[in-house]
Order: sequence, then C-alpha cells, then structure tokens
Amino acid sequence: MTHTPDPRAEGLSINDYCALLPRRRHSHEGRGKILLLPSSGLVVVPFQEHTGGWEVAVVEGHGSYPVGGHHLSVSDAEIETAIEISLGEPVPLHFVNSGAEAEALEDGTYILTRSRGGLSKATVDGETRWVRTIIDKVSLRTDEIADQFPVVVPGSATPPSSGNAGRSPEFVHNREEAEALPDGESILTPGGIVFRKWVGYYRDGETTWCRFMHNPITTNLLSEEMHFPAKVLGTTDAHVPEQKKASNV
Repeated sequence: MTHTPDPRAEGLSINDYCALLPRRRHSHEGRGKILLLPSSGLVVVPFQEHTGGWEVAVVEGHGSYPVGGHHLSVSDAEIETAIEISLGEPVPLHFVNSGAEAEALEDGTYILTRSRGGLSKATVDGETRWVRTIIDKVSLRTDEIADQFPVVVPGSATPPSSGNAGRSPEFVHNREEAEALPDGESILTPGGIVFRKWVGYYRDGETTWCRFMHNPITTNLLSEEMHFPAKVLGTTDAHVPEQKKASNV
C-alpha cells in the first residue's frame, strides 16, 4: 500500500505543517510504533531518540525513500502528530474538535493538546477548568485552549456512549466524602492520578489511599486543592484481596 502525501504540506515547513495537526502522543511514546507521516506518506518506526527528533526505519516508502536500508531523521513534531498504523489501518481515536464538545466531556476526562500538554477537565466554582496539578501546574478556561483544537482523548476509540446521556458521574468533593467510600473503591483526581482506598493497610480501621508503585498516604494527606473534586471509578467489585496482601509484604 502506498500512502499519498498530504497536499496541505506543500510549501510549508515541517513545524508549520505539524502545527495544523492534532497532537496524538508525546514523542517518546512513538518508539517502536508503526507510524504514518502524513506530510510525506512514509510509514516509519522510530527507534532512537536524539536532540529534537528521532532516527526512524522506513517500513513503507516510495520515491527516494524505498523500504530497506534507509534510516531517516524526523522531528519530535512529526512523531507526535503521526498516525499509528495497525494491520494497514489507522488506529481509531476520539477527537474533540471544539470548545462546545470539550465542555460536554465528563469531569476527570484527560485530553492531549498540541502545545499545552495533557490536561484534565474539572468543574471549579461552576466553571469548567482544564488543569494539571503536577510539575508545571496550570488551570485554564476552555476559551484559553481554543487554539489547541482538535485535541485527542487518549485511549478512546469512540465518543462517550449515548447510553450514559443524562447520567452524571459520581464525584467526591472533600476528604470526608472520600473516607465514606467503600473499601477497594478508586478515585481519579483532577491531576489524572488514581488512588485506591484500603482500610487497615497500616493499622486496623485506618484508611489509606494507594497509588501504583508509590507509598500509600492517609486520608488527611489528601489535599483539598489538588485532589478534589475526584471522580469515583466504581472499582469496589474489582477488589482483589491477594493484591492487598502482597502490598503489605
């Protein structure tokens, strides 16, 4: 199969062309993936990172870049906006194309923007905010990310099911509400971090909140500013006693 270069790329620099495309991943996530570069129609696999870009192997080429023996250097922007190929077809993604569509997403939904990085939706004092609470902390209104559309909802092949229309997700808004959740329940914080509740991790009757590969924290260390409102993920039925037992070893 030969892919046709995108005619919009003609006469534009690579960076200017990639700025027209939705950002689909961080560049380091492209390593080893089979990616279609829309500007050239080449299908490549990034294998080695260097300053500002990647060395790639051509796995589907044409013209001056046939398959076999040709390693090219492509920019981070090309890797971030390339289309992942699976069995010859693009991997489906859910794109959000406007502020109105973004406002309709559930709180806690994570989006990947072109230049603002990953952001999570939260409602603060009745207003939609797009937040990141770790490292480079931000809190933006929807109109402040208008230049980022279309954005990607990673890991979602289709828009949210219409079967959920009219049903709001459950949220906890403070430490007391989190404490009242059943043992084994998980919450998704505005910063995109999942904590799971364990009762008796340290001491009988004491609640702790666990992150994967991190030390548990007690409920009173949950920050009102950083961790709430948190979306309840409904994991109580997925409670696995063996996992809890192993965590205490």
